[in-house]
Formats: sequence, structure tokens, C-alpha cells
Amino acid sequence: MARILPDGWKALRTAGGAARELETLEQLETGLPDDYTVYHSVHWTRLAKGLSVFGDLDFVVVSPSGRIMAIGQKAGCLEEITERLAKTYSGKPKSVTQQISRSVSALRDGLSDAFTPRNYGVEELLYCPDYTVINRDIAGVHPAHIVDATRGKWLADIVQQILPADEPPLPCHDGIHQFLTGELSLMPDVGAMIGAASKLMTQVSSGLATWARNIHFEAFRLRVNGTAGLGKPQLAIGVLHGAVAAGKRALYVCLNRQLVDYVGSIAPEFASVMSVRAAGVLLGRV
Repeated sequence: MARILPDGWKALRTAGGAARELETLEQLETGLPDDYTVYHSVHWTRLAKGLSVFGDLDFVVVSPSGRIMAIGQKAGCLEEITERLAKTYSGKPKSVTQQISRSVSALRDGLSDAFTPRNYGVEELLYCPDYTVINRDIAGVHPAHIVDATRGKWLADIVQQILPADEPPLPCHDGIHQFLTGELSLMPDVGAMIGAASKLMTQVSSGLATWARNIHFEAFRLRVNGTAGLGKPQLAIGVLHGAVAAGKRALYVCLNRQLVDYVGSIAPEFASVMSVRAAGVLLGRV
């Protein structure tokens, strides 16, 4: 099965478009091999200059070679009007082509800055699971890269055809994971998951989870004191991932059992999550 990042997404139970995205995540997880990674924007986002870094991209699939497939999912009914594919939002049709094109362009710009041009590879794919595209030439995406209702069940197979596993590694291969997790700041909003926030997403504009991890000093003991919604859990989860990736031991201490359960479901493997009381007992025995 493919690796899904950020993890913890299976603990979410939502309705509407987000539920459809979770269905797609399950389809990609089970349909792609172990050496593929899927980055997603379900309830995770970061604002930069007022715009989501992920934009209208719902999934970014990375092949074993480091090549990228940027997937924009458009659930529900679409319209083919005046030689363009559109989706209606609040009574106003908006071009699907322009939405995805802007997001892919922004992704390419970021990759060019990180790896210089021609050292990476990006493909784009439009996934509309509820609509059959009649005129594929107006979608602004290569016809073979349009997966509509007639081909939806083969989504994972089509991704593998476009991003084969046996390609030689690209120059960006070793740094692509760091780029995506760092630039997109894919850390789950714990508050949203336990019902403490009104929206099921995190909106951090150059916020705590981003700048705090860029501070370097020895010994690293950073105390963060802030109001609810500041992003303290997101920062802590990011630190946990960094510690585990560096082969270090990591402990997250929560105030209550409810938070322990939820953080434990999204924390990286090998990181310890426990309540203040349990931690006190453990440390008292050392």
C-alpha cells in the first residue's frame, strides 16, 4: 500500500466534498504500491499571501523516481460551456482548467526554486469521479490525464502508467519529501479533529508551525505560551516527525486522555504519547 502523508486521516469522519477526498485517499492507498507516497490536503493547508499553497490540488503523488503527479479532484456535476470545463460555486461557474493550471504553475515555481529547472518532473491529472467529460479537448489537461466517471475505478492504475515505478531516480529524488512536507507544512489540526475548532482545517500564515522549527540554538528548549488556535499541537507534531526521522526518542505529553487518543492516532510511529499523569508516573520511576 502507498504511504499517505500527513497520516491520521483515517481518524476523520466528514461529509460532503471532504468525504469524497477521503474515499480517493483510500483508493490511492490500496491501489498504489508501497514505494509510492501520496500527499494530501484533506483538512490540512497553509496560507501564504492569502492563498493556499496547495491551491486547487487535492493530492500530490510521488513515484519511486521522485516524479510528481499533481491531482485536482472535482466532485459533483461539471459543465462544458463555451469550450471550457467549469464547476459552479455559489451560482457562478469557474474554470476548472484555470484553477488547476494556477496550482500546478505555483507548484512548478516552488520546485524550480528548490531544485532548479529540469531537475524535477511534474505531471497533472484531473479527477472528476461523478462526471463524464464529453469533449476532452476543452479541459486544458492531456486527454489521457483526465479520469472521469467512466475510468474512476482505475485511478491508481492510470497514475502508475503515467508514473512508472521503474524510472531512474531524478536529481530531486532525495529532497522531494523534505520539500513537500516543509513547503506545504502538512501538519494536522488536532483541534479540528477533536471538535475544538469550527472548521476542519488549519490556516497558518507564516505561523508557529513554520517559523518556530526554523529557530536553531543549543540546548534546544523552546517554551511556547499562546492562546487556543495558535498552532501549538501542529508545531509539536512537526517536532515529533523530525525527531523520529533523525532516529531520536520523542515524547508528547498531553493534558487529558481525549487529546492523548487523538494525538496518538496521528503521531509518527515510535513516538510516545501519554497524559501528564502517566508521564509523571513514568518519570518518577526513572
